[in-house]
Amino acid sequence: MKVVGKVGEERDLAVEATRDLLKLLEKELVGKDFFGGESLGYVDIVATLVAFWLMRTEEVVGVKVVPVEMFPEIHRWVKNLLDVDVIKKCIPPEDEHLNYIRARMDRLKLKPV
Repeated sequence: MKVVGKVGEERDLAVEATRDLLKLLEKELVGKDFFGGESLGYVDIVATLVAFWLMRTEEVVGVKVVPVEMFPEIHRWVKNLLDVDVIKKCIPPEDEHLNYIRARMDRLKLKPV
């Protein structure tokens, strides 16, 4: 995530650039449960990695990159993903994942906030 390790104006620009890309995904999800329509598809599986890393990293970094007010479709899509058994089995538990992200940031000498 481009936001990690950046501060001030540099971080703001990275957040805005990330949001510009997310707007494309948001637009594609309007009126659909998944990117392909009503069922889970390849794009959903690939994008799941990005969505969960992004949302959990923003919790550690302390910067809301994907606020629900700006991206309601992405948040709805994530909720739909969590209703799919195979996805639930592949997503690490939140506390373990957050600890991993913090440890990785520490190894890279990046400050969360």
